[in-house]
Amino acid sequence: MNEKLSLDSVQANDAGTYICTAQYADGETADFPNILVVTGAIPQFRQEPRSYMSFPTLPNSSFKFNFELTFRPENGDGLLLFNGQTRGSGDYIALSLKDRYAEFRFDFGGKPMLVRAEEPLALNEWHTVRVSRFKRDGYIQVDEQHPVAFPTLQQIPQLDLIEDLYIGGVPNWELLPADAVSQQVGFVGCISRLTLQGRTVELIREAKYKEGITDCRPCAQGPCQNKGVCLESQTEQAYTCICQPGWTGRDCAIEGTQCTPGVCGAGRCENTENDMECLCPLNRSGDRCQYNEILNEHSLNFKGNSFAAYGTPKVTKVNITLSVRPASLEDSVILYTAESTLPSGDYLALVLRGGHAELLINTAARLDPVVVRSAEPLPLNRWTRIEIRRRLGEGIPRVGDGPERKAKAPGSDRILSLKTHLYVGGYDRSTVKVNRDVNITKGFDGCISRLYNFQKPVNLLADIKDAANIQSCGETNMIGGDEDSDNEPPVPPPTPDVHENELQPYAMAPCASDPCENGGSCSEQEDVAVCSCPFGFSGKHCQEHLQLGFNASFRGDGYVELNRSHFQPALEQSYTSMGIVFTTNKPNGLLFWWGQEAGEEYTGQDFIAAAVVDGYVEYSMRLDGEEAVIRNSDIRVDNGERHIVIAKRDENTAILEVDRMLHSGETRPTSKKSMKLPGNVFVGGAPDLEVFTGFRYKHNLNGCIVVVEGETVGQINLSSAAVNGVNANVCPANDDPLGGTEPPVV
Repeated sequence: MNEKLSLDSVQANDAGTYICTAQYADGETADFPNILVVTGAIPQFRQEPRSYMSFPTLPNSSFKFNFELTFRPENGDGLLLFNGQTRGSGDYIALSLKDRYAEFRFDFGGKPMLVRAEEPLALNEWHTVRVSRFKRDGYIQVDEQHPVAFPTLQQIPQLDLIEDLYIGGVPNWELLPADAVSQQVGFVGCISRLTLQGRTVELIREAKYKEGITDCRPCAQGPCQNKGVCLESQTEQAYTCICQPGWTGRDCAIEGTQCTPGVCGAGRCENTENDMECLCPLNRSGDRCQYNEILNEHSLNFKGNSFAAYGTPKVTKVNITLSVRPASLEDSVILYTAESTLPSGDYLALVLRGGHAELLINTAARLDPVVVRSAEPLPLNRWTRIEIRRRLGEGIPRVGDGPERKAKAPGSDRILSLKTHLYVGGYDRSTVKVNRDVNITKGFDGCISRLYNFQKPVNLLADIKDAANIQSCGETNMIGGDEDSDNEPPVPPPTPDVHENELQPYAMAPCASDPCENGGSCSEQEDVAVCSCPFGFSGKHCQEHLQLGFNASFRGDGYVELNRSHFQPALEQSYTSMGIVFTTNKPNGLLFWWGQEAGEEYTGQDFIAAAVVDGYVEYSMRLDGEEAVIRNSDIRVDNGERHIVIAKRDENTAILEVDRMLHSGETRPTSKKSMKLPGNVFVGGAPDLEVFTGFRYKHNLNGCIVVVEGETVGQINLSSAAVNGVNANVCPANDDPLGGTEPPVV
């Protein structure tokens, strides 16, 4: 036969065993296994004279990032990774070796910092460095060494990376700021793996540019024993072995069985350290998935290598209830969900350790997880209800009829980011690497039922996204056997939905679980929890961090309090001015209020204010007990279009300009010409608006304030000027700030 199979753009992860099926004239078929060996997949950096690879910039890294790099150094010094903002200046991150110590240098906001690992690396051996950052927290970890924390960041600086990301070196050392490296030396050695934000990068295929790169060839030393076939791979040892029959293990050094085509029937085969195992799909069981299995939708049985995967928890708060009946009290994983399938980032785990239920939660690049343990061990072969919650940074498990137990990480609360499936009864070991803090890999041995997520029942069968080796709880497969359900909880009939003998989740009011993150406050509206988010956060549960620029949008229940120094630093002033560009489609809403200090009840103090009243702009002021109100009745502003408002005061004269149309008025003459304005400027509304404004206004703005201008600094950056705020978000794209395309409005 002259036919050939051509494979283009082959990568390291394409290597492995492939089955070619041939069909003869009589209809018979035969399978021929073939091993595809891929070489040249692991780059080597010689620096003769220059070696590097470039990739797109680290994505979505403003406040949170993580990356891992696996490498084998031949020299104790050299640049491993660099990503910067602008040529020779600005923000950057840089990972280097110096005297065999891993160093991470960074500049997030004008202050260069350095973090160094505790122990030196061995040359000519494979090592993995992990770097993670979330807002003020971060760490570097080398292999299994203890993580080293970043210096404490007093603020939450934004990391702004623009240029390409480089590994192994750079094309020109002028790209690096002076503090990014201690010496201008590229890395010498091999790099087998790079993960960015939890995703493994295919080094050869995804590189934008590479120079001076050769092949590392980690298989050249023949690490696979007993005639095993070595394949290059982007793993922590840069190779994998396909073993000959009768041998298994990472290097084919252990007598045992490895996977062969069709050995697991309808299931899939996975090689383990000492043998192989079959992962059977739903309704199949047996060591080769040879049995049919009738599953019970009310309870499932797990056997150490089983798991059921459900949808990712949709909220940053956690409230999960389940019932367990352990057949063994060996250490095992009951629940696991994480930010990444790699052993980095945020995670939540419920494990059985020493017979006790143990909850572990880690967020925001902290060095140590929150760990809470049940007071008593679980009873063997008896049903026990477990509830796990996370509230304001606290991990809160409740086991059986026992009391809640609590533990909290030091410092402020952090958002819990979860992206993987919720794994129950174990996890998929072929795709998920549990965080090292968990330190347990075996799945749960026993039955699980009554799974609830925020008091909503999870259908144990219909809601499954993926599963392996699940059996019926208390029943046997169709081959035969007796049922034994003495210890199984009562199984309710299809109707009604609730039964007296069924374990129900703990009943709670909508706000009882504190669903609002980051200091948000919860209120109940029509039996639904509604979160009011502090300045800098948004989302249903205040879980999203946002950076306001020159604009802010409001939905009728928010405001921003701006530092008065951006408008006029003097407490008493004879002249005052302010400009606002806004859009709204509601007929009523406060634009700004400047008067008494925050939290102080209005009792007749001086003030100036502008608001949309019945669709038109109204400007009011009070000076020495006398008031003036100006209303522009010519231009209706509740049409969703942009409108420019300039409000000025010169002694007792009030001047209002709406879209270049001028109106003016005066208070009654007073002996006092200067107005006292000790408070900050409230934009878009105010807390307890009616009381704060002396019952002059009752509606906060529902719309977008595109520009705010003060007399002192001109156009104001709301993020830097704000001292407080609630429920302020960024404006839609079509309401971006003017950005200098029009002259100042004041």
